[in-house]
Amino acid sequence: MISKKIFAIISVIGILSLSIVPAVHAATDVSEEMENSCKLHYSWEIGDDYFYRGDTIDAGDSDQWGLVCMMDSIKWITNLSFNFIMIVSVLAILVGAAIYATAGGRDDQKGTAKKVLTGAVIGVVIALVAKLVPSILRGIVGL
Repeated sequence: MISKKIFAIISVIGILSLSIVPAVHAATDVSEEMENSCKLHYSWEIGDDYFYRGDTIDAGDSDQWGLVCMMDSIKWITNLSFNFIMIVSVLAILVGAAIYATAGGRDDQKGTAKKVLTGAVIGVVIALVAKLVPSILRGIVGL
């Protein structure tokens, strides 16, 4: 039983690392001329400055360009994580529903379906928290 839990934890960490590592690499993919700048994935309004999606910003554009680049990368990564976790959660809900529908009177199958559906709901909650992270960080840093 413990080996199944350890395997599940390692699998989740592996899947998350497979989704986050490419995202971080893409967010930090810079050429030599873009070493001190970044290309935005989202539009941002900072005081009187407004930066549009797709713009490349650097120190000449704003005092807070590094903070904007960091927040843009965090928002992009958390949105990617949100989408991935939601897809997995919806699939888990479908699997749990199929197990429950085919359980008939077997209590062990109903228990399995309940565990799968509970895990899916926890996944949805985690995805929603991931969606809140950029807003919370933006409030903390004062953007």
